[in-house]
Amino acid sequence: MNTITLDKPLNLACSLESGQFFQWQRYEAGYVLQSGLRIFYLEHQENTLRYESISGAIDEAFLRSFFRMEDDISVIFHPWRHDSLLMKAYSQFEGLRLLRQEPWDCLVSFLCSAASNIPRITSNIRTLSDRFGVRYVQDGRRWSTLPTPEQLADVHLQALYDAGLGFRAKYLWGIVDQVRNGFHLESLSALSYPEAKTELMTLPGVGDKIADCVL
Repeated sequence: MNTITLDKPLNLACSLESGQFFQWQRYEAGYVLQSGLRIFYLEHQENTLRYESISGAIDEAFLRSFFRMEDDISVIFHPWRHDSLLMKAYSQFEGLRLLRQEPWDCLVSFLCSAASNIPRITSNIRTLSDRFGVRYVQDGRRWSTLPTPEQLADVHLQALYDAGLGFRAKYLWGIVDQVRNGFHLESLSALSYPEAKTELMTLPGVGDKIADCVL
């Protein structure tokens, strides 16, 4: 197993389980995560992050980017150092980091968040992955990737309803069509926040709150 020595705080449990990311499962002494076509195992002890690939290329550069280790949380919170409520939260959850997710994964996850809760969103993501994504087997355990727009292109709308998405099924079905017909999620990062939000809200089912969550 590979290791990374961390030079900034990381609380792996808080970062993964805070409701910003839903593609994880507790496994052994750590977690199995899925990001894009990557599936990997993470384990965190003090200032050491241990990792192992199940599928896809995983290295230190990817993980430092995924956890946004370039962000100095203490500097970000410095302007609020006199706000006792915020600093209490900062102290209690030091190391909770904003994750740099794959754009498609992030969009689908928060589309599933509409009128929902963390357990149900997680269940929706796992069902989509198990039914329509790519499966891998390691040590007798099966892991799946979230299906890409291309993998969902031939999935009938009823199959998405059958996967438990409810009213969100028709929105995902419509988004798949728009992404496959030229909507480029990756290009949003080159726009200003208001411009990117306006573009995101042209997608079916993406309102003000979901657009903010994704951005």
